[in-house]
Amino acid sequence: MVFNDPDWGAATAREFLDQGADVIFAAAGHTGNGALAAVAEEEGAYCIGVDVDQWQTLPEARSCLVSSALRLIGPGIAELVTTVHNNEFSGGNTIGTVGLAPFHDFDAVVTGPMRDTLDAVSMGLKDGSIATGYVPY
Repeated sequence: MVFNDPDWGAATAREFLDQGADVIFAAAGHTGNGALAAVAEEEGAYCIGVDVDQWQTLPEARSCLVSSALRLIGPGIAELVTTVHNNEFSGGNTIGTVGLAPFHDFDAVVTGPMRDTLDAVSMGLKDGSIATGYVPY
């Protein structure tokens, strides 16, 4: 995957929209930013950013940006530093937590039942009752 090709991201997002997609989740650095910007040009299409609250980092996508999937790096780093400080770090990969950015202009569009579903999915992922198939290496 290419992470620095916003034109390809935009073209690919337009292809998905032309095929009937109404929500684009773009996760691919600058390529994803191109996709989000393209979705913002389409009336009635929605987009979801990634890594940070892209409401702050990609204002041109605000017209479609419902939320962003967040990598909550801060708590993971704090936990990692604590394990190192306590001589409990065993090496290897670590997995951090995730979350959702605020809904900003779409807050009134995201209904109570939608929020309940998001909360249930979040809890299921945290407690393991929802499996993604991901196996850390």
